Amino acid sequence: MVSLEILQTIRDIIAIIGVVGGFLYYLFTMRGSYKSRQTEIFMRLYQTSIDSEGYKKFWRLMSKSWIDFGDYMQKYGAMTNPDEAAERMAHLSTYDGLGIMVRNNVVDVNMVYHMLGLRIIMTWFKFEAVIKDLRKLAIGLGPDYGPGQDYMENLEWLANEMIETRKLKGLPLPVHILHPTSSLLKANSAMGV
Repeated sequence: MVSLEILQTIRDIIAIIGVVGGFLYYLFTMRGSYKSRQTEIFMRLYQTSIDSEGYKKFWRLMSKSWIDFGDYMQKYGAMTNPDEAAERMAHLSTYDGLGIMVRNNVVDVNMVYHMLGLRIIMTWFKFEAVIKDLRKLAIGLGPDYGPGQDYMENLEWLANEMIETRKLKGLPLPVHILHPTSSLLKANSAMGV
């Protein structure tokens, strides 16, 4: 006959297995929920980028031209052209926010690369000099006080991640779209590329 102690031990083991099973079920459910949320956030962002209006906005931004920072501010600055400035800020802020999500592992960097990588690289190359000049304005206080030295730092970080991924895949960078003030274009010219 089975002793009472053995039955109690079996009962305790079954209870422990039940608790562990419930915990594992909870973990797998939460992980699936997290992945679903991650995908949903990214897809909402992606949908606004790939519809026809998103493409039109992107190519309008890419078609902008300017000689230097002063010329840029005269043509596209918030004080002289608020509509253009708002469109640019919406676009850049989207990628800056995406950079925050990638940095915090909310969205996978490879997913971003495959879906928006080239557009992020092109955006950074196009506006790099302007963004860096706007950061410089933050040094002085006065009427031209800029947005801050960390302005669009997550866009810059994300673009660099996309550039590194592209290089690792052996793919060329889209230097044909670089703005004449781009540091990469200047570096390539200095090297004779």
